[in-house]
Amino acid sequence: MIKELHIQNYRLFKDFKIKNLGQVNLIAGKNNTGKTSFLEALMLYESRGDNYFLAKLISTIIENRVGKNNGFTRSELIASIIYLKQEKDLSIKINDLILQTDFNKNTKKINGLSKVKNLTLATQLPNSAIKETLTLFDNKIKNYILSDYYGYVSSSIEHNNNIRWHKIALRPEEDIIIDALKIIEPRVIRLNIQNDNAIIRLKGNDKPSSINSLGDGINRLLTIALEMVAAKGSVLLIDEFETGLHHSIQEKVWDFIFQLSKKLNIQVFATTHSKDCLEAFYEIASKKDYENMGKYFRLERDKKLGIKPISVNMRQLKTAILHDLEIR
Repeated sequence: MIKELHIQNYRLFKDFKIKNLGQVNLIAGKNNTGKTSFLEALMLYESRGDNYFLAKLISTIIENRVGKNNGFTRSELIASIIYLKQEKDLSIKINDLILQTDFNKNTKKINGLSKVKNLTLATQLPNSAIKETLTLFDNKIKNYILSDYYGYVSSSIEHNNNIRWHKIALRPEEDIIIDALKIIEPRVIRLNIQNDNAIIRLKGNDKPSSINSLGDGINRLLTIALEMVAAKGSVLLIDEFETGLHHSIQEKVWDFIFQLSKKLNIQVFATTHSKDCLEAFYEIASKKDYENMGKYFRLERDKKLGIKPISVNMRQLKTAILHDLEIR
């Protein structure tokens, strides 16, 4: 389990250090304080610099910020990055650029991508190498949806859960998924997913129906549950926890997350903008069964550090909630 994290020169983080992380961590903060970037940095670490994760990440950065760099297209730059990673004599260059960490210690250090212009080193490659690697990029990166290193739930409602589902269908883990869906619809007794089309059978109904007929919340729960099962013994990352979840069920969802993270040895990192989410988190994290499992942090801007974390203990969180203080 990660106890401390050190991030340097990545996105908004100049020299970011967060300590005393728990098993279930909730991260809050105003817009543009690095909540999603924090999860991204964790993905970098957990993927151990996986070629295709790096390619997907870099493609997003370049697409959003620069479009083209020194005449090279986005795909050519990504292909060059993959090529560099595969060349033994050049691997240290790309590792220094992207990821620098000691996997044998509790303190992790992530360093790189502070400036997209650093990617100009890719222009040192011959055109033949770029074209050769583009084939690899085209064939694999477009299908790189899920990582085997961690569980990830994005800030949007997902409907492409079939890959995760097929890994557990007809296995004991299937019961975990059904239990999660029952938080919203207690009558669920069966689930099947084919080609991103999830269908369920409800108790008392002979015919199955689309899960979409029950709203976004149950799709959100399905994704969370599938990613938790996939993250056994590893890390689960949830961006904007409250997406699609009505405030009335958020306590039950947190209870499910705490219970399963304990059972499957999962470390959870979730972000939020929601006061309802914060209150629900506190109610569950304060339970005796989950004592010392939950940690709450708020990210704030700092002139010197860029972004700094503020740790808020459960007693302080309770006081803030009782007095309606703003601590998101």
